[in-house]
Amino acid sequence: TLMANCAKHRLLLGAQKVIREMHRYNIPPNNHFFTALAQVYVGCRQTEKAAALLEQMRKEGLVPSTNMLENVISGLAKQRRPHMALKVLLSMPAMRLSATPGMVRTVVLGCVVGCSMHAEASAPWHLLLHSALHTLRFAVANKIEIPSAVLQPLLHLLVRRLQLLQTPHARLTFRCAEKKHKEEEEEKRAEEREQEGKEEERKRGESEEGKELGLSPEAQATLTHIHTVVTLLRARGE
Repeated sequence: TLMANCAKHRLLLGAQKVIREMHRYNIPPNNHFFTALAQVYVGCRQTEKAAALLEQMRKEGLVPSTNMLENVISGLAKQRRPHMALKVLLSMPAMRLSATPGMVRTVVLGCVVGCSMHAEASAPWHLLLHSALHTLRFAVANKIEIPSAVLQPLLHLLVRRLQLLQTPHARLTFRCAEKKHKEEEEEKRAEEREQEGKEEERKRGESEEGKELGLSPEAQATLTHIHTVVTLLRARGE
């Protein structure tokens, strides 16, 4: 089709002309049209427009393909918008679509790379790490295999945050970042499954460990995340 050809060659102007002609002749868009248009937007580095197509498809009663979502998520992560990529990922269960390990890897690594571009303990640094952890929880709750490639760098960032949280300034920045994240979050957090008694007991043990070490609540929470990542790595024999 014409739109598919525009997607293949990243012809933004051509795609816009196709859209105008479709409006002119009252031709309704379908899944193939939206998938190709999203590819055009991603290829032309207009990923926010690609993400906006998902809402337009919902209004049209259409469900995006997994391939389209992978393309949008990858484009957002590569163009330093991992928060938006996470939002797309979290919307998938409502569309009765299953996220893939590749999508989880893309979002987490997008957050990790983003952290490297900001000063340690700054608000953006904390928010990006928070998004990475949110992605990890989403994967665990939905039984999505977590690629090993994302666990090691995530563990490194968590250990570093635990070190930084020993300073009052870092704790204050962390709290401000958490508050801002909650205020800006438009999507409801994925409902986490109830933990088994053994898991609850393990968490209580970790909390007591943090108290014995004299850690702040934020540091205790970070320590819990570290235990979670280490447990996942040990399960893989790494």
